[in-house]
Amino acid sequence: MTDQNNNENFRPKDNSFKSRFPTLGLRFLVALLGIPLMLGMSYLGGFWLAGLVAALSFLGLWEFYGLARAKGLHPLTWWGIAGGLLLVIYLSLRWQSLLALLVLWLLLIMSRMVFRDEVEEAISRIGITIMGVLYIPFLFGHMLLLRADYSFTGYKLLFFSMVLVWLCDTGAYFSGMLFGKHPLAPHISPKKSIEGLIGGLLVTIAAAVLLQKWWLWEISVIDSLIMAAGAVVLGTLGDLVESLFKRDASVKDAGNLLPGHGGILDRFDSMLFVIPFVYWYFRLFVIG
Repeated sequence: MTDQNNNENFRPKDNSFKSRFPTLGLRFLVALLGIPLMLGMSYLGGFWLAGLVAALSFLGLWEFYGLARAKGLHPLTWWGIAGGLLLVIYLSLRWQSLLALLVLWLLLIMSRMVFRDEVEEAISRIGITIMGVLYIPFLFGHMLLLRADYSFTGYKLLFFSMVLVWLCDTGAYFSGMLFGKHPLAPHISPKKSIEGLIGGLLVTIAAAVLLQKWWLWEISVIDSLIMAAGAVVLGTLGDLVESLFKRDASVKDAGNLLPGHGGILDRFDSMLFVIPFVYWYFRLFVIG
């Protein structure tokens, strides 16, 4: 979800459609190109989806470590990217030898500064590097788990998750711009509003009911509603967590790769939280 929900203090004086939605054209163009790619790679699964997750992880890590540097930290960028891509490959193939390599990577990254006799910032450099791998490739990797563990139902669940995030984002964007008055988290993301959250929730609930009835009949209506509500709550939290990092680093966007959206983290911050939730909810409470 993006930082577009508005409140009273942020409304433009010009109430024309263009002034209220200044980036709508760019956002629509990116969605027009990106959504079919995401859905197509998810449908194909296997190597195609793994390649997509690897690309998102690489770009997301690059942005996250950039935020850390803007804050004055010094992550071990290439070590983190190497570990993140290794984690994606492991989640895709599930080879025990790759898990052993991940353990070796963890031991080496913690021992690196001992070998180099470097004491200064050891905790922060190692900690922020490992955190980036857990935050981005590990959470993105749940796309692979969701798609592979449940066969074609996994694709439908992945489609379901992504559509809920996109529609919640869209509902929150328009509701916040048109009706936003009460800030949701004023110190973290002052442009997000409670009205935007409610609008996103209503759109997401309606979409979940329709998708369950006409397409995802493998789950019950109750399960679809729980996952929809969870997607709104977790998606909003994911959005706010990324906003928290940007606020701490004093930057507006995590990157500028996607016109009208910012960077990879600005576009996928909600999905990083929602897809793991859907995967574990389905695993623990639907199939037991």
